[in-house]
Amino acid sequence: MANKNQNSKVFPDGFIVKKQGTTYGDIIKVSIKADEFGKFVKAHKDENGWINIDILENREGKPYSVLNTFSAKSAKKEEEEELF
Repeated sequence: MANKNQNSKVFPDGFIVKKQGTTYGDIIKVSIKADEFGKFVKAHKDENGWINIDILENREGKPYSVLNTFSAKSAKKEEEEELF
């Protein structure tokens, strides 16, 4: 199950990213396990039905995916709370 702590990264279930080097450059490959990822999407979609996933690289250059939890509404709310 995906980790959903506020301060930690949320790694999508059923979503695997791999990088394959070729003579023409790198190819980023994404594998999706439909049942697992479908459940993840339903659990994490926003009010408009979207999720955003960022493809990042670790220190060794290996790609991985993480749920982008940024929300302009939540950022504005946090900013307003800091003012008071």
